[in-house]
Amino acid sequence: MFDSSEDLRATFEALPDRFVADDVTRVSGSRRHLLVRFFAEAPAFDCVLVSENPLCAKKGESG
Repeated sequence: MFDSSEDLRATFEALPDRFVADDVTRVSGSRRHLLVRFFAEAPAFDCVLVSENPLCAKKGESG
């Protein structure tokens, strides 16, 4: 899916400040939802979930 951690980081950086699964165009189907959750839960990304339905995350909120 990703060739490197830099590729994954670039995918995250390309997303808008507030994003939903449909914004993750790098992958398809349920993988989009998995990536939204991953970005929100992984400590390497400054991001939190702001809603479950629809699944939505926001950058710069993990403070």
